[in-house]
Amino acid sequence: MHFVTDESWAITMKNKEKDIDVYFLLGGGLCIFSSWLLGTSIGYFSGQFILDPQKYGLDFAFYAVFIAILTTMYKSKNDFYTFLITAIIAISLDYLLNNPVYILISAVLGSLLSLLFVKKKESNE
Repeated sequence: MHFVTDESWAITMKNKEKDIDVYFLLGGGLCIFSSWLLGTSIGYFSGQFILDPQKYGLDFAFYAVFIAILTTMYKSKNDFYTFLITAIIAISLDYLLNNPVYILISAVLGSLLSLLFVKKKESNE
């Protein structure tokens, strides 16, 4: 379970039509973990030399990873609507609750919304 990350999940979902086995998941997890360990080590030992991370765009790197994951998951208009509405819910709940629990709530609501879109699409076919 240590290797289950957003990135490995996105890669698995992108390749779900292929024959995915435990070695695919383990290999992906090891690659991601190795990159994370190397990047964290570099940041730990050399981060003190970067006085202004915003100057180099490093403050945006975390968001860029999730935008990259999102773009690979987009397949239809329903996906776009789900992403957009979930983002609006998350931003609104963050403002209203001022508590990190908004992430969990918006993820659950977004998942339910996606399920509704899938059910609606199936009933129209």
